[in-house]
Amino acid sequence: MTTKSKTTNIVLAGVGGQGILFATKILSAAAKKRGLPIIGSETHGMAQRGGSVVSHLKIGGARSPLVRRGSADVLYAFDPIEGHRAFPFLKKGGAVFVNTGTTPWPDPALEKEIAGMDIDVATFHADRVALEMGNPRLANVALIGFSSAHPKSPFSSDELREAVIASAPEKFAEMNMKAFDAGKAASGP
Repeated sequence: MTTKSKTTNIVLAGVGGQGILFATKILSAAAKKRGLPIIGSETHGMAQRGGSVVSHLKIGGARSPLVRRGSADVLYAFDPIEGHRAFPFLKKGGAVFVNTGTTPWPDPALEKEIAGMDIDVATFHADRVALEMGNPRLANVALIGFSSAHPKSPFSSDELREAVIASAPEKFAEMNMKAFDAGKAASGP
């Protein structure tokens, strides 16, 4: 859990159209509700054309917005390929939450490195949940819901649930909550 005295570094990676910035907004809202300072930055490739999007978020006492390679506590990968690209940001003992889609994760070439760094890997087919709900744009919230029950989640399920409610436009709040709850339910008890 994130506290005022500890900085939690988070990287969110995906492609344009996956709601990376909305996911960052949710995490920021959870931090703000707890009274924690937030600083962040986004980098956009060809975001409008499905290009790479990476969001850096530091919660707690931090002076610069970018997360250095090897210092992220948590990586949210909304696309498995972007998860491989952003993997170098993770620090030893960190956690990665990956929307696997139909792509196995991690790539066999990365498995040994992950094991050597003691990285917690949690994979989830968030795209499937979103498609079953009739809206592929809900995969980001489903992945956050999935991550919320993990011990290395920077926030509790209740905090993230409240942050989804606070962040979603009113007309989309109900479907976002359903996506969050479906993701959380998929993570187990």
